[in-house]
Amino acid sequence: MKKYETTQVFRVNRSELLLYGLVFLHALSLLAVLLSDIAIASKILLVIAVFLSLYLYCKKELYFNHVLIRFSPDYGWAFAERDADFMPISLLPSTIINPYLLILHFKTDKSKIKTILILSDSMNTIDFRKLLVTIKITGLNQTEI
Repeated sequence: MKKYETTQVFRVNRSELLLYGLVFLHALSLLAVLLSDIAIASKILLVIAVFLSLYLYCKKELYFNHVLIRFSPDYGWAFAERDADFMPISLLPSTIINPYLLILHFKTDKSKIKTILILSDSMNTIDFRKLLVTIKITGLNQTEI
């Protein structure tokens, strides 16, 4: 197996598909609440809860800047949110790799477990494929923290 010669940095941006999916799921839940046979007071509370949830998720997604993921043959995987410094991470076997979706499940150096949902429209198509291939080639337990 050929080892990578250079460090690779992947920039993950905001996903339009994820935002549309969130709006669609909230619309379905709003429809379910409105069609349900419950008291009007309960319906009003549930409608408010659905709109509040939609507002919070959309606010979080719209203000999402970017995430950087780095792979180095010498230092392994690293992760940085926005303008923060890179921190070493260890990819967990529960990471899901799909041609359209990557659910990156990792542990930081502080033993905190994080999950990032990366859809194919979050990155340049070539970079998304490179990231998938790099994860497959290096293996999911390449670095232990």
